[in-house]
Amino acid sequence: MINGKSVLAIIPARGGSKGLPGKNIIPLGGHPLIAWTINAAHNSLFIDRTIVSTDDLDIANESRICGCDVPFLRPESLATDNASSLSVVQHAIEQTSGYDIVVLLQATSPFRTSEHIDEALKLFMESDAEGCISVTRVSEHPQWMFRVDEDGHLMRFMKENSSHRRQDLEELFIPNGAIYIVWERLIQQEKSMIPAKSAAYIMEQRNSIDIDDADDLALASLLLK
Repeated sequence: MINGKSVLAIIPARGGSKGLPGKNIIPLGGHPLIAWTINAAHNSLFIDRTIVSTDDLDIANESRICGCDVPFLRPESLATDNASSLSVVQHAIEQTSGYDIVVLLQATSPFRTSEHIDEALKLFMESDAEGCISVTRVSEHPQWMFRVDEDGHLMRFMKENSSHRRQDLEELFIPNGAIYIVWERLIQQEKSMIPAKSAAYIMEQRNSIDIDDADDLALASLLLK
């Protein structure tokens, strides 16, 4: 609980990953990948309850071994490639209503810690925002980017002058997928987990790794060493 408001953390983890089969429970540093997020949520000072939303019995069992609540199995319709995070969260809060704040924590962000979660929740409560989203600085600015036309020729992606020095360019950010915080009352009416008025919680790139394929897993394993 934070400032008298109850907090529910939802960890979505479906079983049908194609880029890295079984990725949510694949070993990383001697633990299933999902365990890193479960531990971060359990060590938060403000989260009242953490649940895993999954369609997969193996993920459910591993989550329970890690001490996490799995109160239901997600229906198949919400476990497809096209199922949105919003629809998964909406389903989860229908099963576990009564919380003021919802925190979505992706299982594929192992280096997001309880400290990050708590700092983001504090920022959320101190702001007048409807949500708080973790972001990281972009490594390559779009003013330096090109596209390839149908003839195979390079075309500038942006029309603005792209000759600016790095230090002169506007600082830009991208959601890193680690933390999404939203008022529960807004979940059913929003069409995105990023409300129009969202605070930005900035994370370093080394904490922002999102494991989607074997290369991401190899990088995460290297960083642990």
